[in-house]
Amino acid sequence: MHNAAIGLVEGEPVNLDQVLLHNWNLINEPLLAYYGQIDAELIALWWKKYSTHLFESNLRKFIGSTDVNDAINKTLRENPEIFWYFNNGITIICKKIEKTLAGGADKSAGVFNCSDVSIINGAQTVGCIGETFVSSPEKVKQARVMVRLIDLGSSSSEFAKEIARATNTQNRIGPRDFVSLDPEQQRLKMDLLIEGKEYVYKAGDMPLDSRTGFDITEATVALACANPDLRLAVDAKREISSMWENIEVAPYKQLFNAKLTSTRLWRIVEIHRAVNFKLREEQSNREGRDRMIAVFGNLFILHQVFKVLPLEKFDDPTIDFDPIKVKASEEAIRIYNNLIQAVNGRFPGSFLQPLFKNKTKCLQLDSDLST
Repeated sequence: MHNAAIGLVEGEPVNLDQVLLHNWNLINEPLLAYYGQIDAELIALWWKKYSTHLFESNLRKFIGSTDVNDAINKTLRENPEIFWYFNNGITIICKKIEKTLAGGADKSAGVFNCSDVSIINGAQTVGCIGETFVSSPEKVKQARVMVRLIDLGSSSSEFAKEIARATNTQNRIGPRDFVSLDPEQQRLKMDLLIEGKEYVYKAGDMPLDSRTGFDITEATVALACANPDLRLAVDAKREISSMWENIEVAPYKQLFNAKLTSTRLWRIVEIHRAVNFKLREEQSNREGRDRMIAVFGNLFILHQVFKVLPLEKFDDPTIDFDPIKVKASEEAIRIYNNLIQAVNGRFPGSFLQPLFKNKTKCLQLDSDLST
């Protein structure tokens, strides 16, 4: 039942039929692949029909306006006839590719049917073409794009991941983008969707409703603060991207691993939100340095709150979680007041922003609050 529900959530595979390639050719080994030119208009029609579902195996989805994407749009609008020369093209992986009889052996044009496809490189090109087609369809019809169709056949999913990693170079790829290669992220996304929550982890994705949705940045910050190691909370405050540097080792694996359930993740995020809300309320009643301690020390306070909560119960879906959220809000105020005294007593002349990014000083404050 669980697998069936996941299938409904993910949707049907994308199949692209009657894909016309101009000036095509093929490679037989080690995998069958076809390459050639494709009309940009056809890509626009794919975008209109499938949108970001085209990019399920890509590191990220269409991220909208960037310097590179704006340049792509400009070329499409002003010089579509030379678009092929200016663009890196797209790469599509398929479970199966069948060449139709149309065109025969003539390689000036061939028609292909592609099953269970995903565009693993060129999401920005596809999104730009789709957007420009809405306002300038005649211009887009003049453009062609280089395309590679790769038939994975029985190849492993690891090989598909390596293709995705190697081909994504047109827009800058950061540590967060490689998180999408971790199967635990997809597992959490699917489990949360079944529970009515939306979790997004690819760049360019945004939850439709912030009340029941969240992204990987919020998840990472909350998990780092819930971890017993205070240094993770400090790292999250100092440079969140450091948590995603290598998805195979700590600190990433300390946060995202097979033991993390969707129920636990959502509840940890709920505590994060409850504490932040209470701290914002309290800030309105404070002034000067005391007020800014809640701003720069918010993750330190959140970590202290998690230390007094029954984290062992967070995996149990049957418990009433509201009292725990109430307790978190109450503890946030108590800890905030104690932290004001500790900071002003131990570090009266320190600037607050760098203070809460300093592991040594934060560990000293942690010791003060524990006594």
